[in-house]
Amino acid sequence: AQYLEKDPALMELVLAHLLKYWPVSNSAKEVLFFNELEEILYLMEPEQFALVQEPLFRRIAKCIGSEHFQVCERALNVWNNEYIISLITDGRHVILPIIFPPLFRISKHHWNKTIRALACQTMKIFMDMDLALFSECTLGYKESLRAQKKANKRREERWRALEAAVQPQIEAERAAADAAAKAIAAAAAAAARRRS
Repeated sequence: AQYLEKDPALMELVLAHLLKYWPVSNSAKEVLFFNELEEILYLMEPEQFALVQEPLFRRIAKCIGSEHFQVCERALNVWNNEYIISLITDGRHVILPIIFPPLFRISKHHWNKTIRALACQTMKIFMDMDLALFSECTLGYKESLRAQKKANKRREERWRALEAAVQPQIEAERAAADAAAKAIAAAAAAAARRRS
């Protein structure tokens, strides 16, 4: 962060590489990366933030959806910094649609109650920020859930139809295999009788 204070032009590059090398399989390192990320965001100008907000919040959304409570908690604590909230307010039309699905999901279904409370708190921040956008994202998310349920139902129906179409062939093959096994066993028994 000290280098970035001296040369702010490097912020986009550093942030891009920070996101590129994000330690997805190591939760302790993810928390450390969040500490660095927050320091960089604190130094960032709104114009620079606008350039990196989409990839940045795609990564934050993945962390919000994490089952590891420390990663999720650290991602949700980004909203505790007033300067970062001011940056987010300017880019809310890009940011909220990205983070809304995991935020809504964990507010209802995360195993840790502290995470659920933080998610609800973050959702309230966005609701207070722009109620119309929040409502739009809510409707869009619920519509995507309905579409996903319909797609799952269609997939299950097609699978059942495929199983029903293939079942007679499977039963015929099974009967043929059983008959072949019986014929082989009978031939082996006959050969054994002839030898004795």
